[in-house]
Amino acid sequence: MDNVHQARWIFWFVLLTATPVLRAGGADDQYQLAARHYRHQRWELATAEFKTFLDRFPDDTRASDASFYLGEALVQQHQFDRARARFSDYLAAAPSGAHAGQALFRKGELAYLQDHYDLARPDLEAFHRRFPNDPLNTHCLYYVGEIALAADDPDSARDAFQACLKLRPEGTLGDDCRFGLAQALERRGDVDGALRFYQFLADKPNAAQGAEAQLQLAIILYHEGRFGDAIDALRQLKDRAGDRKYAP
Repeated sequence: MDNVHQARWIFWFVLLTATPVLRAGGADDQYQLAARHYRHQRWELATAEFKTFLDRFPDDTRASDASFYLGEALVQQHQFDRARARFSDYLAAAPSGAHAGQALFRKGELAYLQDHYDLARPDLEAFHRRFPNDPLNTHCLYYVGEIALAADDPDSARDAFQACLKLRPEGTLGDDCRFGLAQALERRGDVDGALRFYQFLADKPNAAQGAEAQLQLAIILYHEGRFGDAIDALRQLKDRAGDRKYAP
């Protein structure tokens, strides 16, 4: 899933462009200091200074923004639980604020990355309902599809992966969604549909899921009693994988 991880970090970097607005004077000095560290990606220092700002000036009009940026700084340090708490603080204080969409997505994404699917799914589905035109929906729908597969809910998984592909069929997550869709269709008993997507990935040059799709293709053909086709698929897999993961 290298493409997935790469895409996540690309989105995380993009979010950092939402640099805090600087002011001058009083509590402003503390906010400026925190913002300066944030702008220069000094995450530990930004974390410390935004926390100090919130501790000293909890009623400042920028407190909610400070919570959001503090959450983002914590994400960059892989402190996901603490980051989720700060995004929750932001949403409680500014449910319709400028960063509400990013904060809600972030909450769901971080829970997903920690395998807390029961926490992730409601936030991700809420994000999709509230912000249907946000580019982050590609990732949101992919996460929802993966969570639905883990919950043995192939209908919801199919719907999520199809919606993701409709948004960006050739996007970074396109093939990941196709593989997930094939899994969902297979679990629903739609053998022809599953074979079609597995075959597409198996035939696609340099597809990250190609070898695994080829294996799943062979397994389905075997269970369907199409032994000659299964043998051909396995031979192709052996030629493709050599002595690597799937050859044994």
